Amino acid sequence: MIKYKLFKCCGIISLCKISAGIILCTIFFNRCNEYGCTDPASINYNTAANKDDGSCIYCDSTNKQYATKTILLSDYNPASAYYNQVVAKFIFDQDSLNYNDQSCGNNTCMVYLHIQNLVNQEMEFTYLISSVGPLGISSSRPVIIPANSTYNADTVHAGNTCSDLNNSIIYVTELNSYIVYH
Repeated sequence: MIKYKLFKCCGIISLCKISAGIILCTIFFNRCNEYGCTDPASINYNTAANKDDGSCIYCDSTNKQYATKTILLSDYNPASAYYNQVVAKFIFDQDSLNYNDQSCGNNTCMVYLHIQNLVNQEMEFTYLISSVGPLGISSSRPVIIPANSTYNADTVHAGNTCSDLNNSIIYVTELNSYIVYH
């Protein structure tokens, strides 16, 4: 007795004869394979794919230092022991974080502010930072910085792409009438 079976393979219907346990049918397996990315950990995983074609994309990011800028703060209080001396260093580090694919995240530009106390006493003041140019940053806050140490003062999100920090003019102002030393 000869049986006839219909096999549906990727939209192709093949008529096969099965007799006495021997398959007399030729199915074009290459036509039945769905090529694509078969790794569920990838961002372009294809649930219908049963044959990996090497097209898998994985999230990757690069974080690199884009620019650095230093501004010195002098004490202009004539009553200060540090009058007319540089007492602090404002260090701006600009980093860019870029992703290899939009679906992995948004590219970002961050500016990190570090303030280094250059004297042998703790200092206390309120700073104001503003900028003119392609990179717009603004920040203000009171700080107390131990003697001869560096304070991680602020982080500013500066957009999705970095505009060069070095092409911007940054103003640092001490907002109190003077810097207090302890």
